[in-house]
Amino acid sequence: MVTFITGFPGSGKSYFEIDKIYNIMSKNHTLSKTIEVIYTNINGLKYDKFPQNGIQLKKLNIDDFYRYLTESFALYEKYKNDDDVDSHLVEHSKKNNYYNSLIAFDECHDFLSNQDRIKVYWLTYHRHLYQEVDLLTQNKSLINSKYRAIPEIFIEAQPRSKKLLSNTLSYKHYASFAMRKSDLFTKSSIKTKKEIFALYGSGNTSKQKSILLKFILIIVVGLLITTLLFYLLLDSFNFFGSSKKDKDKSLKNDVKITNTVNNTTIPVSNNINSKLPSSKHSTFNNHDFNGFENYVFKVVFDSKEGYYIFNNYYSVIHFRKFLKATNSKVLSKYSVISTDTYKLNNLYVYTNDNALKKFFVLPKEDTNTNQNKSIEDIKINF
Repeated sequence: MVTFITGFPGSGKSYFEIDKIYNIMSKNHTLSKTIEVIYTNINGLKYDKFPQNGIQLKKLNIDDFYRYLTESFALYEKYKNDDDVDSHLVEHSKKNNYYNSLIAFDECHDFLSNQDRIKVYWLTYHRHLYQEVDLLTQNKSLINSKYRAIPEIFIEAQPRSKKLLSNTLSYKHYASFAMRKSDLFTKSSIKTKKEIFALYGSGNTSKQKSILLKFILIIVVGLLITTLLFYLLLDSFNFFGSSKKDKDKSLKNDVKITNTVNNTTIPVSNNINSKLPSSKHSTFNNHDFNGFENYVFKVVFDSKEGYYIFNNYYSVIHFRKFLKATNSKVLSKYSVISTDTYKLNNLYVYTNDNALKKFFVLPKEDTNTNQNKSIEDIKINF
């Protein structure tokens, strides 16, 4: 069989052939049963490093080989009309030690660049000579058109830089010289081994970095950066509640407001003082309600139920919409209970009546019992 192997320098075409030769000589290949001698002109081959199992490995002398082919063709021309023409050819091949042989012809375009009846005879009649032929070249266009249709399998080594793993060599197998997509019938791959590289001197021993791997890393980094920027954008719109910047700004030069009802102390920004008369600063528990225009309002957050406001629970999304739409601010937050599965927090929110009326159901005033607290019940200590 004639096999045609092509590929860019460093793609692994020489490795493919040397790996094949190594396996044949190690008796791990189907051809190990028939091949008696292997000829190759691959440069830098270390012949003494190959397994010694009775199969010969020799340097292909192109001049001697062409002389053998010339003599074989002359015998064919002489006996081609006889029934025993093959016996003459086999005897001649045995005499010249080309019987049951593998011819691994590297840079074959130099040998097959011109039309030659002897070379055509060899490639078309090689089976009768009991030979296997592997033709290797970097550029298939340099092969004369006379020989292009003869090989049975056309193998293209894929560039290593386009592979995800640079220690794996990939090959596409075609049924024609054109190597069209429709001609592709299988793919194969070989994992590189140091012992194979040690058999010959090649640039393949240097590790080539995978462009595909670089591309994937760039995509991953890009996605991480995009996700981070998207998060920061949402955070800037208060999507996740008050951002750290807003909290730092609002809590600058903190003062303390003491709620004498429940004896708790919370920090409140001086920014509130600049916006409101001091007489209207108040802190209310969320069951309290008074008609003051601005005040600090206490909200309880239950991770299982939501935000507890005026005896009703509201969702996280609803509370965030309230903050964003009304410019209300969470001045501080204190954790009461915090576990892996449950959280209970007290939040102190700076807001006003109009903002609350838009988003929450407010309690009705009970004029009979006069349950609403007076501003005098709340003391502000600076």
